[in-house]
Amino acid sequence: MLTRLFRLGAACLAACHLFAVAAAAAAPDFTVTELGRGTPVVLVVGGIQGDEPGGFSAAALLATRYRFSQGTLRIVPNLNFPAIIQRSRGLHGDMNRKFAALSPQDPEYATVRRIQALITEPDVDIILNLTRPYEHFAVTKAALEAGKHVYSEKPLGASLAEGQALKALAEERGLLLGGAPDTFLGAGIQTCRKLIEDGYIGTPIGSAAFMICRGHERWHPDPDFYYQYGGGPMMDMGPYYLTAMVNLMG
Repeated sequence: MLTRLFRLGAACLAACHLFAVAAAAAAPDFTVTELGRGTPVVLVVGGIQGDEPGGFSAAALLATRYRFSQGTLRIVPNLNFPAIIQRSRGLHGDMNRKFAALSPQDPEYATVRRIQALITEPDVDIILNLTRPYEHFAVTKAALEAGKHVYSEKPLGASLAEGQALKALAEERGLLLGGAPDTFLGAGIQTCRKLIEDGYIGTPIGSAAFMICRGHERWHPDPDFYYQYGGGPMMDMGPYYLTAMVNLMG
């Protein structure tokens, strides 16, 4: 019995490998799911990289587990499926970078162009930008120039100048621009704020925040971004603590 199970398992692994090789040979295709109706229309794209399960899993959960009573959610849950099944950053290079520079000879040329067309659809109102820190400025700028409101992962830009430029562009176009984190709206920090406002600890006169971590390479599948432009403790983790302190202390 065990022998049969081992043989079956080996056959399944071989089939998966052949499927992955076949999928990698062609440009990635993807499905677009729409939930709800009417406006606003929010576009969410997940699975640009195949080695960050949080990204494509969250988009898949939105597509399968949620119902919406107002507005439309347009979701691409598994954009780069061949990379996902091989747990790879990208079988033909990092697809994220191709939104800034793309060769017509690139195997993923059609896929990237199709996503760019989705972003510029006239009925899309809001873009959620969850790319890596050094890519935030270019993606957000392109979305604003296409007339879309943007909510971006932190940091808003990799420098003060980038953030100011995006703010100015949004104001010029009459668009909304927001940035993470929104964790200060959660139950924990809001409870702390109520306790402070109700006088449970008196009048706070200062605050401090600390994070103890062995480094992103201990848990992140691709930690290089943390040590590149726009990364680092202050830009990546600092916004959580600074936002909480500003909300609690003013």
